[in-house]
Amino acid sequence: MDQAIGEGILLPLLTPFDTRGEVDEAVLTEMAEFMVRSRVHGLFLLGSAGQGPAMTIAQRKRAAEAVLRQVQGRIPVVIHAGCADTESTVELALHAQACGAPAVAVVTPYYYSDHSDFEILEHFRAVAAALGETYPLFLYDNSHYTGIHLGPERVRRYRDALPSLCGMKASYVGVEELLRYVRVVSPPFRVFSGSVFNLLATAPLGVKGAIHPPTSLFPELCVELWEAVQRQNWREAFEAQGRLFEIMEVLHGVGNKARAAQAAIARLRGFAVQRYPRWKTEGLSSQEIGTLEKALEKAGIALKAV
Repeated sequence: MDQAIGEGILLPLLTPFDTRGEVDEAVLTEMAEFMVRSRVHGLFLLGSAGQGPAMTIAQRKRAAEAVLRQVQGRIPVVIHAGCADTESTVELALHAQACGAPAVAVVTPYYYSDHSDFEILEHFRAVAAALGETYPLFLYDNSHYTGIHLGPERVRRYRDALPSLCGMKASYVGVEELLRYVRVVSPPFRVFSGSVFNLLATAPLGVKGAIHPPTSLFPELCVELWEAVQRQNWREAFEAQGRLFEIMEVLHGVGNKARAAQAAIARLRGFAVQRYPRWKTEGLSSQEIGTLEKALEKAGIALKAV
């Protein structure tokens, strides 16, 4: 179970859509193949960046099938199955399992942010029971969108109650709390940071990797950072982190058009993304796109990489 997700850079794959809002499977599988060739250590599919909560059940199933078929087990693909209700979550989790996903991730049930602790645990318990006691279940803590923060002590209690919980993505959590998770929840439970910028301080102390949506289109640079940390080559690690930070500063400059910026970056990298996100959003100006292009070139990111 502990090897189902491994460690390192699990990139949250963006889900591209066509003009009708349907999953563009051709571009999606092209992006998945690019990630594999970029030597990422795994993919995290259909979370927030992957637009899972904005998609229909059928669309989520088709996207999962397409990526798993393309990757063919070369790297782990964690499928996020979380929904606002337990029944849909179980349906998606069982589908992912049947398609050969090595692990399923589940966020706390969203929209109703006043769920009690009992209700949250029962939600996870139902998914774990449906999948079976040996199938790896991955917690996805994302209080920014669910309004619920699990916290280290609660995760420890859930892990004691549900042995199939094998790891978690801790989004919007800083260094201190990440290390508290590592200390409180015993191995083989694996903690992944929601940001690559925590790796230098936490990976040497037990955090197993990062799942960071804003850097998902720079897989080679994320892998470079992770490998430098693993070798304890701090000069190279800081240099890679600095290049990523410079790109993030430009992304922050577009304000609330960050998803449109992700689509623009995907196009600059050579992917024919027609729509991202799934809903209508304000596009970037030609000047903003030009600024992004210069930032990528300065960071050594290859344009038209596919």
